[in-house]
Amino acid sequence: MDRAKEKDGSYSARPYQMELLEAALEENTIVNLGTGAGKTYIAVMLIKELCSEVLLHGKRSVFLVTTGLCSEWDLEEDS
Repeated sequence: MDRAKEKDGSYSARPYQMELLEAALEENTIVNLGTGAGKTYIAVMLIKELCSEVLLHGKRSVFLVTTGLCSEWDLEEDS
């Protein structure tokens, strides 16, 4: 399940990812998807959307991963 890569090298979200992101913006949400389904992508987009609240209202975002490999994979994709 690969994300759609745009001509500029960015990725676009799958429809279900956008649906889950919108739900998470409305209320606390637990996303339970299989490996490779884009949970990290949803989390990063959510943190990005909430960035103004973090900066203006002193709220905090925490993103936890269970293994070093997962965090290394995410960093490699962002480079």
